[in-house]
Amino acid sequence: MDTKEILAMKPGKKLNILVAQEIFDLAYIQDPIFGDLVIFSGEGSTSFDFLPHYSEDLLAARRILQKADSTADLKKYKGRWEANVQRKKVYYYYPDLNATSRQEAICKAALLAKKENNKTDSLA
Repeated sequence: MDTKEILAMKPGKKLNILVAQEIFDLAYIQDPIFGDLVIFSGEGSTSFDFLPHYSEDLLAARRILQKADSTADLKKYKGRWEANVQRKKVYYYYPDLNATSRQEAICKAALLAKKENNKTDSLA
């Protein structure tokens, strides 16, 4: 997914799934009974949980920063959200995240920082 596609995403299911997959390395399934679920696998066990609402719930969004081992300075300036993200001693600046809330801004900033970090890792 490119930068424009990430910035164009709205809060909700698609953005939450992308965060679960890209940031948390979780698999997503839609169960006919329980709905949207993520799969946690590790050390011989598998468990399921409901898809967190990362782009709508501030507490869930803050877990993104903890998982990504990042810090973010988010500010709303003239109606737009901007972010300074530090990840692995590298700073990323996003002047307009096209976000309507802090939690949406956290999701987009984390996805963009990971994308940039992956790009620099592949160059090394």
